[in-house]
Amino acid sequence: LICKPGLYSSGLYFLNVSVSNIIFLTIFTVSSLIFFKQIIQIFIEPANKILLEAGADGQIVFGRVTEAWGAAARVSIILGISLSIPFLLGEVIFFLRPGLRGKEKLYIYLLIPLCFIFFISGAFFSYFFVIPSALNFLITFGDDIAQPMINIGPVNCFDVFSNVLDGNNFSNSLDYVFIGEIRNYHS
Repeated sequence: LICKPGLYSSGLYFLNVSVSNIIFLTIFTVSSLIFFKQIIQIFIEPANKILLEAGADGQIVFGRVTEAWGAAARVSIILGISLSIPFLLGEVIFFLRPGLRGKEKLYIYLLIPLCFIFFISGAFFSYFFVIPSALNFLITFGDDIAQPMINIGPVNCFDVFSNVLDGNNFSNSLDYVFIGEIRNYHS
């Protein structure tokens, strides 16, 4: 496509968005991988605390050679994606902004920061309330039968995905309110 100077075709615009978002994704993923020990420690802390409080002699282990690397890679990729989503949404909004009406722009400008705040709130809710309760039940359920030895991969996967899913659940509720408001606006 030939574009007039100063104008983007939608194809060129999305190519530019893709490149910038790949850069953000790479930066956040590599940064997470550099600090993976500290990040994984944050995610396995609830399980360690439950093991200590239960008086169990269990510990968190990795049973396969690649399990620790898999846990680090999984956490880094998920954090990289999660941290780069606000930048992606910002780019999408800048693309859609010329086609939005006044009140729709207001809704969009409110929606994005509020969704991010709700996502973080859901992740904190999961980390401080859901994960400790679930892990307490799962770890102490059979501790009188056998000594718990928790593999780092599954507990890490459980923690990370619980945080992401609960964060999405919190932010999706705001999306539904926004969709209802837009529908009312157009009726």
